[in-house]
Amino acid sequence: MKITIIRAILLITIFLQLSACVSLDRTKPAPTQNQSITINYTDEELSGWSDLPVGAHRVPDSQVIVSGHQSNGLIGVLLGPLGLVIQDTVDSSRASNNTKEARNSLNITLTNEAKKISKKLLESPEFENKFTTKNKAETPKLDVTTAVILTFVTDTDIRPYVLLQVNMTDSNSNSIWKTRYIASSGEPKPLLGSNGWIENGGGKLKETISANLKNAIEFMLTDIAQPYSRDDSKIIIAQGYFPYVRKRLQVGGYQLLENNDYIAFLPRVGDAMIFSGVNIMGKSVTTFRTSEPDDSFFKVLD
Repeated sequence: MKITIIRAILLITIFLQLSACVSLDRTKPAPTQNQSITINYTDEELSGWSDLPVGAHRVPDSQVIVSGHQSNGLIGVLLGPLGLVIQDTVDSSRASNNTKEARNSLNITLTNEAKKISKKLLESPEFENKFTTKNKAETPKLDVTTAVILTFVTDTDIRPYVLLQVNMTDSNSNSIWKTRYIASSGEPKPLLGSNGWIENGGGKLKETISANLKNAIEFMLTDIAQPYSRDDSKIIIAQGYFPYVRKRLQVGGYQLLENNDYIAFLPRVGDAMIFSGVNIMGKSVTTFRTSEPDDSFFKVLD
């Protein structure tokens, strides 16, 4: 009886978060700045309260988060701490056991690699006058936290995501804009075994993560320097996979960019949703089309 009541409350919460009455700040473009923006990559951890779903497991000494294994279903995953909190310890322990054999290959931290990628990109004319790595008190600053989200999509197969969580502050250190940039590509693989992610020392996993990290950083810089249009009259429907969530979803939102490899999709969902922000999604595993009047803006497909 108690669980039924809790689930009913959570379903109502999901509805409210997906409706227009909730905060949609993560869908907004970055505010225009008259000075170069200082980029600062931090080693700060994602918040267990606002950034991670119930039961997510942090791999020790790394920026790797494991999700998609949770026993409490879709609701707890989508709503983070608003999910069935009682399952948190149980689910985290399950993920720890599932990844124990791969622990050494999952000690991944992206901060230094992200700094190197940004430094190289800032040498281009497109970005050199928009951003800087020099920290000056009078300039706006973009704090970026990196993470790797390993999401189970079956009992064995995992899809890796690279996440950039960004917070722009003004010269007085007041927060003026927050969002996320999340990138993934390709098909999932088992973590262990032949052709698994950590085969041969985890080379394939690291290669995929590095490629998605570069895509996420380059898109972030481009979208901040000259924001892509968020046009409410051109909403699309995307069907695909999102970080933390095991099941395939249908979500309405904005198409920011499409190229040969991926679509940059910005779900029009409330800020409390853990995949709110720009999702850079591989086209081989994502379908998208213009929204129709009777479309559901949020639906579980599998």
